[in-house]
This record gives sequence, C-alpha cells and structure tokens, in this order.
Amino acid sequence: MWFLTDPDKMKHPPWLLKFRSSTAFIIATVWTSSFTDYFLYAMIVPVMPTALVDRANVPYDDREHWVSILLICEAAVAFVCCPIFGYLIDVAPTRQLPYLLGLILLGASMLLLSLAHTVDIFVVARLLQGGATAMVAVAGLALLTDSVSSSNLGHAIGYLGSAVALGFMLGPLLGGLVYRVAGYQPVFAMAFAIVAVDMVMRVAVIEKRVAKRWIPISTEESTISESDHHQSQTSHPDDDPDNDLAPKRREKPALFLLIQQPRILISSWGLLVHGIIFAAFDATIPIFVESHFNWTPLGAGLTFLPSSLTALLEPYFGRLTDRLTPRPIATLSFLLLPIPLCLLSLVTTNTTPKSSSSSSS
Repeated sequence: MWFLTDPDKMKHPPWLLKFRSSTAFIIATVWTSSFTDYFLYAMIVPVMPTALVDRANVPYDDREHWVSILLICEAAVAFVCCPIFGYLIDVAPTRQLPYLLGLILLGASMLLLSLAHTVDIFVVARLLQGGATAMVAVAGLALLTDSVSSSNLGHAIGYLGSAVALGFMLGPLLGGLVYRVAGYQPVFAMAFAIVAVDMVMRVAVIEKRVAKRWIPISTEESTISESDHHQSQTSHPDDDPDNDLAPKRREKPALFLLIQQPRILISSWGLLVHGIIFAAFDATIPIFVESHFNWTPLGAGLTFLPSSLTALLEPYFGRLTDRLTPRPIATLSFLLLPIPLCLLSLVTTNTTPKSSSSSSS
C-alpha cells in the first residue's frame, strides 16, 4: 500500500489524491479518529463497575477503587507517551504511520477488554488504550495544524472538540444501552465496527505535504509557507545557511523550549484541570448513582448527557476565539466552572424538592 512506501519514490499519484488530501477530508478524518477514541473511552465508563464485579470477581465494595486505578493507568501512559509520540511523528517520513499505530493500540485494547476475566487483563487493556489516546491527540493535532491556516485554527479545533464531546455524549449512552439489552460482548462488537470505519479514513487520508509532490499547493498555503520561511530567516540574521563550514549550535529539545513559554504552561494547567474534573466524574458518578439510586449502567450513562450536549457548541467558541483572543473566553469559562460543581455537591437523593416519591432509572 502507498503509505508503507516512500512517497518520494512513487511515480504515479495515489487514487483520488485531490479529495483525499483536501482540508475538508483531513478535518473529517481527524474528527472521526477523535470521536472514535473518546467514544470507546466513554463507552465502557458505565459498564466498567459492573464488569469488574461480574467478570473479574472484584469485591463489590472495591469497585470505585479499581475503576480509579484503571483510569490512572490510562492517564499515566498517555502522559508519558505524548512527548515520545510527538517526537516520533516529527521524525517519521509521514504522520500517517504513527497515526495508524494509534489505531492498532486502540483495537488491541478493545480486544483485551472484550476477553478480560481478570483485573490484570483489564489493566493491560487500559494501558494500551492510554497509548492510543496519546497518539490520537498528538497525530490528530499535527495533521490539523499542517492543513489549516492559523487564522482558522481555532474554528477547526472547535470541530475537533465537538468530536470529543459527541464521543463523551454517545459513548456512555450507547454503551449502557447495549449492555442492558444485549450484554457485555455486544458492546465491543459496536466498538469494532466504529474502529473499522476509523481505519478506512486513516488509511485513505493523504497529508498535504505528501500531496504537493503531485499537485500544486493553494495560494493561501503558498503565502503561509513564504511567510514562515521569511520569518525563519529574519529571526536569525547572523546565521549563514550557505556556509556548510559554519559551526552548528546544538539546539535544545523542543520540550524544554516549550515549557519556558508562559502561554504553554497556562494552557497545560487548564487542560490538566479539565482532565482532573472529567476523570473524577468517570470514577465516581456511575458508582454513586448505582449505589444511591439503584440505577443501571444505562442510567449512569445518561448522567453524562447534559454536559456533552453543551460541549457541542465548541465550534462556535472556536470561531469566536479566532476573532477575539483566547484569554477572555478561557477566563470566563473557568470563572463559571465552580457553579455547576457546587450544585453537583447538593445532589444526595433521587428526588426533587417538589417530588413526593423517589424515581428510578
């Protein structure tokens, strides 16, 4: 297949090159991969507490403990692998090979979860899923930034956020529904079908830097490329690119340069807070509603629906970020965040103040 060979040695362009390398198709591919990754992550959130008890013989009172451990395993691997995968994506001939590696890790994790009958297998599966999450996050954003101009990047990332939101919204809902109606294995049959669609798109997509070997890049991309080239030359006026004998300065690793930027540190802190909140919900809400309200996995999945619905507005906020600056939008968001968190702490019973009897799901 074409992506397993060196594009420089190919004599004929790939089939449907213009469509497969178009910005719309690249965004759709990254959108699909992000949706798949987060759908499969969220799909098993309402199922996991019951599955650990029924399949791995975990004591009923230890469910929350082991669910937290599984979430930590995935997050820890993603944290370690993101910088490593970022380096591999930069040095790879194309970004597609690492992109496909992420899908292989994801498929392997789903296979292990579908067959798991011990806690050890559950842990290994979540470790592999953490690696897949890291690869999707890094490779997807790399493909996106390669294909979209900086003036529209916020809008494009907003669509990427909508994929994450939709995955979080449909994952628990469909996972809990299928588990209740058909059982444990059909949940992963649904997962493998989604992985198959994702694989088709990841194999089909062609990066713009590969496609430009056969078709000219657009005027906008030419302007951006020339501007970046001019900026790179003017930012180092003392360098002489034509002098091969000039001593080359050893550059610091990109990670060290990035962490010196306050904007990177602030953005990373914001993402960390966001991740901690979601991880806390994933570890506690399904068990809380099951223990206090006697809800099924379907009811636990429905609890994630309201927050995911509002997150579908991310493309709008992305466009707003392109027009304004990210600072006021992010500041307002974090100022409003404590309100729903405080309100959630008031939920103690499965009733409303005006209800005379408890309801169940």
